[in-house]
Amino acid sequence: MLWKTLLVGLVVARLSFVWEFRSVYLASPLDVLDVRDGGWTATAGFVGAWLFALSLQGRRPLLRRPLQ
Repeated sequence: MLWKTLLVGLVVARLSFVWEFRSVYLASPLDVLDVRDGGWTATAGFVGAWLFALSLQGRRPLLRRPLQ
C-alpha cells in the first residue's frame, strides 16, 4: 500500500506541474517525460497520495485494525 501511495503522489505531483505550465509542454509534448527539469508540485502530490490512501483504507477494513 505504501509504494502504491508514493507512486500515485509522484504522478499527481508531476501531472499538476505539467498542467500548470501546459502551454510550454504543448509545444513539445515529449518533455513531459523528462523529470530532470524539477517539475513537481509538492502540495498536489501530497493531497493526491492522501486521498488515494483514504480510498484504500475504505476498501480494506483490515488496514483500520490497530496494531497489537
